[in-house]
Amino acid sequence: MTIDQFFEYMEAKAIQSPDIPHDPENKKVAFHSIDDPFDLAEFDNAIRNTAAFPAMLAEQGEGSIDDNESVNYTNTIEGAFLIVDERKGKEPIRTVRSRCFSIGKTILEQIRKDRNSREIIAGRFIDFRINGVQYSPVGPMYTKYYGYVFTIRFVCPFSF
Repeated sequence: MTIDQFFEYMEAKAIQSPDIPHDPENKKVAFHSIDDPFDLAEFDNAIRNTAAFPAMLAEQGEGSIDDNESVNYTNTIEGAFLIVDERKGKEPIRTVRSRCFSIGKTILEQIRKDRNSREIIAGRFIDFRINGVQYSPVGPMYTKYYGYVFTIRFVCPFSF
């Protein structure tokens, strides 16, 4: 799995989600890839340039290559996606985060289904386990955006 495949797949999950209003023809973009997670300006720009909420932001993290003490080489790719929504008026922060958590959980369920039907990368078995997903609350961003970040791992077989 390449970095481009990772971001393309995560964008597809955002587009497929009925809870994320992604409509680029009407300039309602609700997905952004973060190329440098250490550059906070990228997060600021993603939030500022998002025209629809809730939104999904994705970033690729670290990875590891393993020979699994056999001829079955794997590349484990770690990434994260954030589901962020805007707090409306005096709405409780807990309500905003709850909404974001629910969307994130639904996306995780869809990724798990894609794993079983070999659709993360068409025709290839990419392992994805929900039992290792870490999540954390995020926000406030710009004083009114809150949500959750979910850290995921894809285990991808390859050969030298």
